Amino acid sequence: MNEQNIKLPDFLIADLYKNTLVEILNKQSNPPDKKEIDYNPVENLDNIKFFGKNNNNVLIVTNTRDDAFFSENDLFFLIKILKACNLNLSDTALVNYANQEVNYLEIKKQFNPEKILLFGVKTSSLQLPFTVPDFQVQSFDSFTILQCPALREIDEQTDPSKVLKMKLWAALKGMFNV
Repeated sequence: MNEQNIKLPDFLIADLYKNTLVEILNKQSNPPDKKEIDYNPVENLDNIKFFGKNNNNVLIVTNTRDDAFFSENDLFFLIKILKACNLNLSDTALVNYANQEVNYLEIKKQFNPEKILLFGVKTSSLQLPFTVPDFQVQSFDSFTILQCPALREIDEQTDPSKVLKMKLWAALKGMFNV
């Protein structure tokens, strides 16, 4: 894939730049005087940095050290997964555990998730009081959780990855009733 021809969906671009304000001044106008600028930064009340809008209370936790949230390939694979579950990125909140270690109490407080998908993150890493094998849907507290290998491991073009995809799809069908 040519990286110069990547086309991101509009909603993804909007999510990426939701807190960015750009003011383009034409050449004839003068920049505002510093006294005229009322700068009151809003304090971020959320402790956990995330991507998405969490419209359907679906939390996705990845463990990607080299990227802010996920690689380009992981993003496209995740979009396919979500689409198959009748969801999109706006329905989710995506947290990268590699950039910030979080526990399930912090997650519950900030996101109030109904469903949690763990990709490359173990339940023990979130300080959950149990362990589950990969692809087993588990109910706990007020949410259901699914632990899986990392997205890039599932999306490889190998025979073992095909088996992982089938296991993932079987678990997602049960979790999202699709």
